[in-house]
Amino acid sequence: MLDLTEAAEPQEGAIPLVSVPLWAWAAFVVFVLAMLGCYLSSSHWENILLLLGLGVIGYMFKRCGWPRSPFIIGIVLGSTAEQSFHKALALWGPAFLLRPMSIVLMGLIAASIGFYILQQHRRALHPNPAPQPSAGMM
Repeated sequence: MLDLTEAAEPQEGAIPLVSVPLWAWAAFVVFVLAMLGCYLSSSHWENILLLLGLGVIGYMFKRCGWPRSPFIIGIVLGSTAEQSFHKALALWGPAFLLRPMSIVLMGLIAASIGFYILQQHRRALHPNPAPQPSAGMM
């Protein structure tokens, strides 16, 4: 007969669950819930592959020091922006790109990209020297 009052001997190589840090448990729970939610939303296993692929891309962004927020915004709003672009082209034709608001938005996009490139070029030419310790008041 099985005696449940005695403590079981741990198997060799087994890790007690209590010794796993809280951050690891939290990451595991979030990962499992994301996978379940991804699959159960539409019952397509391809969604899980998409989730894993986007996770790898996000990890690479983090590792390279790139911001992940614009990527996420692009993923979320990309289809809506594409549909709106096609509707505008259907209504106005290619002349849509010559309308004043389109020109202003394209100019802002070009200016922000140009400013970023100029800023990176200046940083490469003139790296910041190490801060000198001040003689501060004592």
